Amino acid sequence: MRAVCNVCGHARGFRVGTAIVRNLKFDAGSANLRENLVCEQCGSISRDRMLIWALGKSLGKREPLCSWKEDKTVRILDATGVRAHPAFLENKFDYFNTKYDPEKIREGKDPRRFADFQHLHYPDNYFDCVLASDVLEHIRLNGEAFQEVFRVLRPEGCFLLQVPYVHSKKTEIRVKVEGDRDVFLLPPEYHAERTLVYRIYGRDLLDKLREMGFSVDYIESEIPEHMISRQSIIICTKPRYTMPYPRSQT
Repeated sequence: MRAVCNVCGHARGFRVGTAIVRNLKFDAGSANLRENLVCEQCGSISRDRMLIWALGKSLGKREPLCSWKEDKTVRILDATGVRAHPAFLENKFDYFNTKYDPEKIREGKDPRRFADFQHLHYPDNYFDCVLASDVLEHIRLNGEAFQEVFRVLRPEGCFLLQVPYVHSKKTEIRVKVEGDRDVFLLPPEYHAERTLVYRIYGRDLLDKLREMGFSVDYIESEIPEHMISRQSIIICTKPRYTMPYPRSQT
């Protein structure tokens, strides 16, 4: 069976570098398949398609994103969505695709485009879904960010979380936050756009999310029919009835 992109719906093919990939048995050498397997049609990577697969699972949709029916009553918050899926989500839903820009946030610029996940400026119970793909490891006060996501989610809303994650270990703190100061416990590591990595998450993250009140579903799988390489995603659901969670400074 030929793999179909679950973002754009096409089966033109997928590539790693210049190599065309027909199935997940491809020997990619040292290539990180999670950040590869690029759709020849829309440019989505394996990680993007896992995110959209999880969103479809949460919304009860099995077909590719391009075929989802428009429903502007569904409000989605995305943390720095990139590549193909943001355009589809904007057409289908009431979609906020935000990035962190302290100066523009202070100036009160477009709240649909700029946000600080440590201090979200949206009302309680405002979003049906929150998406965060490889963002939380870069946020200084990640505890504040998780609590803010919980606050702005509507009851029974979903939080889809992708982060660098090692299920067999505890979270590795690379940079310790002490007030306004960053204390480097390990040599600095940066991702795209020279963004500092504060931590690599481990399985204690799941307990932390449950303690905050989320129902947590940890999934680690590959999905050959959409050329999604083996990787993990965390699907958190806010219960229908919740108690306020005390804010922390971690």
